[in-house]
Amino acid sequence: HDHQHAEAVVSTQSTGEQLMCIKALNEWDLKGGNSEWRQKLDTQRGDILTTEMKNNKCKLAKWTVSSIIAGADLLKFGYITRSMPRSSGESIGHSILSTQQFIPKQFAAQISLDMNNAWGILRVIVAGSTR
Repeated sequence: HDHQHAEAVVSTQSTGEQLMCIKALNEWDLKGGNSEWRQKLDTQRGDILTTEMKNNKCKLAKWTVSSIIAGADLLKFGYITRSMPRSSGESIGHSILSTQQFIPKQFAAQISLDMNNAWGILRVIVAGSTR
C-alpha cells in the first residue's frame, strides 16, 4: 500500500534536513539463487538500472511522481536480492546489495518522465469522475 509521503529524513551539515523516499528494486532470478546482480552491480550498475527502467518503467515512474508530489529531496533505490535458498527451496531472506540515490526531478528527466503529462492524466481522471 503506497502513501504519498517521504519515508526518511536525512540530515547533514552541508545540506541540512532533506526528505527521502526509499524504494526497493528486487532482483528477479530465474536461475534459482545465482544472483547476477552480485557479480555485476559494482561494475555495471548503469546497465542494471537501465534494464530496470526498461522492464519496470511504470513502477519507476510511479515512485518518481510520488516522491515529487511528496516534496522529497532525494529518491533512494535499494538493490535487493534473495539470500541463498535453503535445500527445501525456501529463501532464507533478502540482502541489500547496494543503494543509489537521485534527486527526484533529475531522475524524472533521466527516465523521460514529463510531469506536465502526469498532471494532465490526473486532470482527465478527475474530470471524468466528476461528470
